[in-house]
Amino acid sequence: MARKLSETAPPVAVYDPATHTTMAAGRPVPHVTAVLAACRMAQDFSELPPLARQRALWKRGLGTAVHMDCHAYDDGDLDWSTVDESVKPYVEAWAQAKESLGWLRPLDRERHVFDHVYWYTGILDGVFLRDDGMEVLADIKTGDPSAAAGDLQTGAYAKARQRMTGKLVGMRLAIWLRPGKRIPYAVFPYVSDIEMDHRTFLACLTVYREQERRGRLKIKEEE
Repeated sequence: MARKLSETAPPVAVYDPATHTTMAAGRPVPHVTAVLAACRMAQDFSELPPLARQRALWKRGLGTAVHMDCHAYDDGDLDWSTVDESVKPYVEAWAQAKESLGWLRPLDRERHVFDHVYWYTGILDGVFLRDDGMEVLADIKTGDPSAAAGDLQTGAYAKARQRMTGKLVGMRLAIWLRPGKRIPYAVFPYVSDIEMDHRTFLACLTVYREQERRGRLKIKEEE
């Protein structure tokens, strides 16, 4: 189990989007996606052949753009004329998912979360409010959620958010945007116990730190 690193007041975590890294108190803070990749629970770009890695990096850029425009759509300030043609079908799929599901009313969007005790960070896509008042952490995906270990990813995000806010979400799920399908999205609810998923993630975090200590980290992560 990952060792707790601090019980004092949390330092400020600063994210650098240019390098996709986070620092706090002069120390690097590992991202959830990098931790999962290090344990082969999610895709590790460094293991892909050159052409496949180039395509994966393109898809990562596409995913970033999709997340930004879906966020703008939720905020009500998306200018559709500025949306790239490769991104537009995904945003349209997100709009249809929101209309069909009905309860995707955002509370938090693109929130940086930081667990200063177990010392990890990440960017959760959104926390949404259901009609019955339940808060739901939803992860928006442009690819198969199982390839990213979405259950462990959302478990880590939810517990880090709880560390910051004192509130634990009642449900976690992934929404896979799939343009071109008759129903252009698929919902993957995670029914596994959140505490168990978090413990599994912390085990991965321990392995990540050991790989780091031994100088064996060569992870190219995907958020």
